[in-house]
Amino acid sequence: MAIGYMRGAAEDIGRASMQRFALDNNIELERIFEDSPGRFVNFRLVQTLTKRGLIDTLLLRGTEDLGDDRYMALESRLFFERNGIRLIFMNKPSVDRRHDIALGIHRYYSFITETDESYGLMLPLRNTRHVFSRVPPFGYNVENGVPVVNEAEAERVRMVFKSYANGASIVEIVKSMGDFTSARGKKFSNMTVKTLLRNERYLGRLSKKGYHLPSLITYDLWLSAHERLEREYAPDREPEPYFDTVRRLCPIVFYRGSANENFRLGEYYRSAVAVDSDRLESAVEKIIAAYCKQENADSFYEYVLEEKKQAEIALCSAEKEYDAVSKQFGIKLKALIKGAREEEDQRELEDLTDRKNIYGMRRRRIVSENELFSITKEQVDGFFERARRISKLSVEERSWIAGTLVRYIAISKDEIAVFISNPLTGRVKRRILTEI
Repeated sequence: MAIGYMRGAAEDIGRASMQRFALDNNIELERIFEDSPGRFVNFRLVQTLTKRGLIDTLLLRGTEDLGDDRYMALESRLFFERNGIRLIFMNKPSVDRRHDIALGIHRYYSFITETDESYGLMLPLRNTRHVFSRVPPFGYNVENGVPVVNEAEAERVRMVFKSYANGASIVEIVKSMGDFTSARGKKFSNMTVKTLLRNERYLGRLSKKGYHLPSLITYDLWLSAHERLEREYAPDREPEPYFDTVRRLCPIVFYRGSANENFRLGEYYRSAVAVDSDRLESAVEKIIAAYCKQENADSFYEYVLEEKKQAEIALCSAEKEYDAVSKQFGIKLKALIKGAREEEDQRELEDLTDRKNIYGMRRRRIVSENELFSITKEQVDGFFERARRISKLSVEERSWIAGTLVRYIAISKDEIAVFISNPLTGRVKRRILTEI
């Protein structure tokens, strides 16, 4: 079911415009809800219908109808998207992609916490099993069902990562392990050391079964060792580029530069556009490096500071608004319990309930934004510095950075276009690639 919602417009003008837009775009509106400024009664009704699965499409004039400020609008938009609602705006909203870049940097440097992907909020580890019933990796012991760090082995783990990152060979590292044995009680071999270097549990990440281990190494040390491991013991590469944002506007066959002509020009592929994956990746990486120069990193951090300042200011007013409404709600609820059963009392309580929920939602969004923009100058500079040398990084990290900055790559029979977020302006730029 498709419905429309608007706030703060003259009924006849707003309703007529929405109905005309729906007719022109073949949208069958079941109903149009309206609210005056500062009122959320019908908006809460729309949310209730959404929770019950009675709506699949919501038509709005613009993002301003989702809330009184950008925090509330963003929170509301995420609510509808999480519930699978298709949002259609009559006025195309302007989008600043710098928020997405900040979220990417925040996640990049937050390794030992889970990420709520809807909010971008960093949450404490949850669903952690309190009784560790498996054999822990080398570097840990289990005491009373709780994994603890074995300091002697942990020091060896750090030594392995540091030695390998500094250029020591796998054979040299095996010799330096001496009488230490693996978690299975066997002597260290070349394969055991490689397995240790690939074990992400040393970062403190939560396992699929809910087990959590204390971190033993930093992510920078992990990346230094992992990048070398990827170069020296690279897994078989996929035939397609590592970018997962390719939009196929025509039949495409990807090939690597080493593929022979028969593969590229065979009968089966004659109707498709042949794209060299190596050259495509290289071209995109050059664009990313060009956009991530140091002056852009400095300007981006100024944006981060301004956003954090605005979030802190907004949080003060949001707390006051929420506390005031909560106080009124408590007074009215007590009066209702004591016997105030008039229809007017019921309406006031419902209105206060709506306002309390909305202001609470706004406060949560501001807290999340405040947390998001707590990234430091060192983190911003580190991310941009790695993006500038993206071609020298591991496949894993290259994919992460490209996914943060590149919106998508559109491939048609005539051209290949890369749509990339400009960290200086927040706008998406279209760059045409040639000779791919």
